[in-house]
Amino acid sequence: AAMSAAIAAVEGSRECAQAIAASQSAPAGGGNGQSSETTSGKEDDKDAPQEGKAEKEEETDEAKSEGSEVVGKPKAPQGDPVDLATKRLVAQRSNNHKVLKRLNTEILSHQQSVKQFLQQNRQLIPDVSSESKVRITALLRDYAREAHTELETVLHCVAAGLAGPKEVLASIRELALLVPFLHPQGLAIPVSVKPRVLKMAALYDLPLTMQVLEAEVFGPAQTALATLPKTASDSGGANSDWRRQVDELRSRTLGELSKSVADHEAMNAEKPHR
Repeated sequence: AAMSAAIAAVEGSRECAQAIAASQSAPAGGGNGQSSETTSGKEDDKDAPQEGKAEKEEETDEAKSEGSEVVGKPKAPQGDPVDLATKRLVAQRSNNHKVLKRLNTEILSHQQSVKQFLQQNRQLIPDVSSESKVRITALLRDYAREAHTELETVLHCVAAGLAGPKEVLASIRELALLVPFLHPQGLAIPVSVKPRVLKMAALYDLPLTMQVLEAEVFGPAQTALATLPKTASDSGGANSDWRRQVDELRSRTLGELSKSVADHEAMNAEKPHR
């Protein structure tokens, strides 16, 4: 019994010693872990400022390089927005004018082809009744009176000394009734119906058509200019016979209408009678 008690006491003492050793080793290990973490934290804290400093230096270098590029490149000149818009509008109108001229030339060529076809196939040209001729002549007289009303304003200014020969000639050239015939380049399709009526009336009766134009347009213009000196000086200082220039406008209109009448008569020369 004594031996058993001694053995139990020895084993108990051993277990106590092992427990004490284990309890002493645990704080030491925990302290080492904390110290290692603290050390690594300190090292990280030391590295962090260095990394931030390197990043700031890189950003500074980039800013300097960008600044040097901006300084090196000349700035594009910026004009007045109104002037730029005006230039774009002028360029657009110039392009549109070129396109319209090309289309006008193509249509004139097509119209010439149609005339040649009708000359070869005159039976396709319809007859015109006398009633249609009367209606066209009446329309011409109405349009000529409208042209006279437009011209009359300028003629009154001439009589009052508020306008001169230039304004009279400009007004005649701008009359919708005469624009296609006075234009330097032939117009395939007039914008207004008035010159079409004038052309049709000339085809029916050219002398009567010219009498209407003389009474409503050219005659009043000549009468108004007769109150002025025969030769007047324009802005450039050159002498001009203004009444002669009105005669030239009349002759040009007559020439264009006569040409249309000649083409029409050529197409109807050998037209078969029905």
